[in-house]
Amino acid sequence: VLQVRVPMADVFYEGEPRVLPRVTSLLDRVSDLLVTRGTEVREVIFSIGVGGGQTEGDERMGILRAGVLARTVVSHGVPERLVATGIGDHSSNDLVIEFRMGSPPQVGTTPANAGRRR
Repeated sequence: VLQVRVPMADVFYEGEPRVLPRVTSLLDRVSDLLVTRGTEVREVIFSIGVGGGQTEGDERMGILRAGVLARTVVSHGVPERLVATGIGDHSSNDLVIEFRMGSPPQVGTTPANAGRRR
């Protein structure tokens, strides 16, 4: 997992679910990375931090920002199938971008050598 942290003040207008224009260069770099290494990346997670004290208003703003960010990311060329957004479980007030590489975990499958005794 490759992780990038960006202060929320550098991503959104204060108190609003609108992305700042300067975020364009960051999203262009994310898109470029996926063009050059796209087959290796299976998911890009954009996790919105709401700080240490999470109120109902903070959570609502986080949800609104996650939706706006998802649409903005896709509009910059990041394939929709790779994008996941939401409120992060981190206590910082940062946007955390995680690039998950490799094959997705296989749920409910049994390894080839399971149950064999030596």
